[in-house]
Parts: sequence; C-alpha cells; structure tokens
Amino acid sequence: GVFAASGVGKTSLMTQIARQTRADVTVVCLVGERGREVEAMWSQGLPADVRARTTMVAATSDQSAAMRVRAGHYGL
Repeated sequence: GVFAASGVGKTSLMTQIARQTRADVTVVCLVGERGREVEAMWSQGLPADVRARTTMVAATSDQSAAMRVRAGHYGL
C-alpha cells in the first residue's frame, strides 16, 4: 500500500509502477482518490499496452466507507 497526505504524488508513483512493471497482469487499487484523478490515471497516465494488462479497482472519495473497504478486498 501507498499511504500519504494529499498532493504528494501517490497517483504519479502508482502510474509509474504500473507502466514500468514487467508483470503479465497488474492490479491497481485506488481507494479514496478523486474521480478525476482515477480517470486521468487510466486514460492519460497508462498507455494502451499497459491498460490491456491492467485491472483497476477504484472507490473514489465520494463513495461510502463500506464501498472503499470493499474495494481494498476486491483489489487483493
């Protein structure tokens, strides 16, 4: 897990990890992020070849606490 305050680069770090890993399948779980950051990471941050082997699980900050907990379980 990557845990830090807002604005310190967690999403940028996760984007770089997803782009540079050589795994066949990558699961990225974003919990508590803003919806626009999730969309930007998926559509602009990850090239098509990386998206093809990536599954993203996201529960944005405006969703319920129960949904955010469930997203963590789904990501695992």
